Amino acid sequence: AFRRAADERGLTLIELIMASALLSLVLAAAGTALASYQRTAASSDIRLENLTEAQAIMDVVSRDIRTATRPSAGASPFLLANNNEVRFYANLETTTGPKQVRLYVDTATSRVIEEAIEPAGAPPYTYTSTPEVRVVGRHFANAASQPLLTYLDGQGNALGPTPLTSAQRLQIESVR
Repeated sequence: AFRRAADERGLTLIELIMASALLSLVLAAAGTALASYQRTAASSDIRLENLTEAQAIMDVVSRDIRTATRPSAGASPFLLANNNEVRFYANLETTTGPKQVRLYVDTATSRVIEEAIEPAGAPPYTYTSTPEVRVVGRHFANAASQPLLTYLDGQGNALGPTPLTSAQRLQIESVR
């Protein structure tokens, strides 16, 4: 005949089930919030990586095209001007003469590639050596309606359709 005081009573089975149910709801909500945070963080990481990649591509393409030079008076520096490919002569880290540079999107791998050929001999130079190949960007995903390159004349009008003719290539004042 040992009696417990009212404040020393244990939990009833109903109270234990209710506490477990509430704890389950709280844990489920926390798990959902954590999963949502992880998806958001991963998406942000991908966007940041894509932005960094795009910036690197544009830095290289801009730097290369800014060095475009005419091989001779009255000639265009551009050999080919297309939406996702350009070939031109450039004073790009050279000691002998302008390199022949090709920048293009490899559609099979979605990479932006730079190929540069050193000139040989004396002017007029020949470009027969094996090009130096460098991957400029690994994830180029523009649609056909968003080309890598747009060619503009002196008034800022887009030249086209591409590939540009030799007369149009002489009109190129800037590349966007």
